[in-house]
Amino acid sequence: MVQLARRRHLKHSAYDRARYAEVLLSFLAERATSLEDTGEDFEFEYTADPVAAKGSLDGETIAADDTVTIGDQVYTFVVALTEVSAEANLDLDTAVNTNSVTIDGVTYTFVTALATEPAVPGEVLVGNGGTEARANLIAAINNGDGDTTTYSAYPEAHPTVTAEADSDEVKVVANAPGVAGNEIEVDATLSSGQWEYDSSPTDTLDGGVDPVPYEVVVGVSDSASLDNLIAAINNDAGEGTTYSTGTAEHPSVTAEAGDGDTMDVEAKEEGAAGNSIATDAELTAGGWDAETLEGGIDTGTFVAADHGLSVGQGPFVASSSGNLPTGLSQDHLYWVHSVLTDDTFTLTTRRGELAKSVPVDAGSGTLTLTKADSESAFFAYLKQNSLEVVRNATDVDDL
Repeated sequence: MVQLARRRHLKHSAYDRARYAEVLLSFLAERATSLEDTGEDFEFEYTADPVAAKGSLDGETIAADDTVTIGDQVYTFVVALTEVSAEANLDLDTAVNTNSVTIDGVTYTFVTALATEPAVPGEVLVGNGGTEARANLIAAINNGDGDTTTYSAYPEAHPTVTAEADSDEVKVVANAPGVAGNEIEVDATLSSGQWEYDSSPTDTLDGGVDPVPYEVVVGVSDSASLDNLIAAINNDAGEGTTYSTGTAEHPSVTAEAGDGDTMDVEAKEEGAAGNSIATDAELTAGGWDAETLEGGIDTGTFVAADHGLSVGQGPFVASSSGNLPTGLSQDHLYWVHSVLTDDTFTLTTRRGELAKSVPVDAGSGTLTLTKADSESAFFAYLKQNSLEVVRNATDVDDL
């Protein structure tokens, strides 16, 4: 029985040695072969801090109905914004003392002299009853120059409208565009005059049209059109004039002018997640440099152009002409943990390990990865590539 057991042991040992020899030959063959695209070793960089993904739009020619898409948001170029603020004109021929004008519940009363101690808000000097009365009324509505001299101010300018001169009339325009402005009521008690819209008597403002968000006005040049688009993306100054009211700041990117007629876009969130932000454009001429933003890198990412690596490849040793990134060591062996892009990858100290190596700084000098061919590399290769029993073997006699 002992002899039979011994034979079985030797049989299995011989089988294992054959298996190990096969793995050894594979290791030696692989070590003897240079990396096809990069040579025996290759230089790399390490990103200690995450990098935001970016993209560039060439706006060579932009015209009405052209569109630009970033993520889920589509911006449409237009000659003029759809939105219109409601308005009406006060045809004020003659005003006299005690005549009044009411706009959305706020009343302005013409007087020959302003009351004092106390002042009466809403009083407006009638002056000559014509040009002076109109000018003083406009100043009172807008809370402009002349408080205490040509009118007595309310605590603030009119809350829902502004006023301006329109030939021999006073034009009143709703502050906010849209059909809601068509509900603003107006009234006047004048010696001679009335409220009008489109030359017809009215008791409300009229003509308001709701905004269509994400419209962008075509500028006088392609660069001006891009400036308007940038303002819309960032929700900068120009809402209601160069881009439509109600256009929200883009949730995922910011934009700025690039060289020439270009726009540069950058993901707000640093890291590889920004590489999934899709871009598209239907322009008369021009377009994006790629179908998504590119170049976003997470912390713990190694960079080597066209590295040609694959997951699980290794072991490698890391070296530097200066200092290795803190967290990497020349005494450790490294394996490819994941391949993110043709130019980026991550490393781990054990093949198949879930955790990746994350150094805390970028290091210095020229960083290099080299195929390891030391004795320790051989045993690491055996443990991580052969049968489970090999992974437990730590003494050469066990082979």
